[in-house]
Amino acid sequence: MILIEKYKWLILVIVLIGGYFYWYEWRPAEIRKRCIEVTADVMKDGKYYGYKAEQERTDFLYKGCLKLQGLKE
Repeated sequence: MILIEKYKWLILVIVLIGGYFYWYEWRPAEIRKRCIEVTADVMKDGKYYGYKAEQERTDFLYKGCLKLQGLKE
C-alpha cells in the first residue's frame, strides 16, 4: 500500500500514456486492418468492372468502413 502512495504520480503518468497510445495508435491501426479485410472480402464477388471502377468501389467501401468505425480517413 505504501508503494502505491509513493509512486501514485508515476502510475498515473504510465496509465495516461498507455491510454493515449491505445486510443491514438493501436485502436486506429486495428480498425484500418479490419476495414481492409472487410473491403477485400466484399471485393471477392468475382465481378470485374474495370480498373477505375474497381478502384473507386474499393475506396468507397474502405472509407465507408472507416467512417462507420469512427475514424476519419
